Amino acid sequence: MSPAKVSVPRLLPPGTFEPTEENRLEWHELHAQLQAMVEGMLERQLAQLGVSVDDFVARLQACPESREGNDLLETVLSMDDFGSFKAQMLRLRADLELLHLPDGTLNEFAPRDRSA
Repeated sequence: MSPAKVSVPRLLPPGTFEPTEENRLEWHELHAQLQAMVEGMLERQLAQLGVSVDDFVARLQACPESREGNDLLETVLSMDDFGSFKAQMLRLRADLELLHLPDGTLNEFAPRDRSA
């Protein structure tokens, strides 16, 4: 299976997620899109296992001594928090800038669009 071509600028367009106090509307829109995508993926995966989202969260909360469970729960719950999302995007932008990747490099790792 060959990777799909995904535009890196679409992932982090210029001017997206700058370290400023201002939070632009398009950043909130990207956050909402990511939330919907992650929630949908999680719900589909849990449905394949025959587990509801509520049951999944309850099971994670029932095992407070599980570091992996706590990390997973924290990650899932942080998806609702725009501040956490913005901080993650700022780290991603910084990491990508440090790599000095040639244009299109990340496209090699993206899944291929099966409809094309």
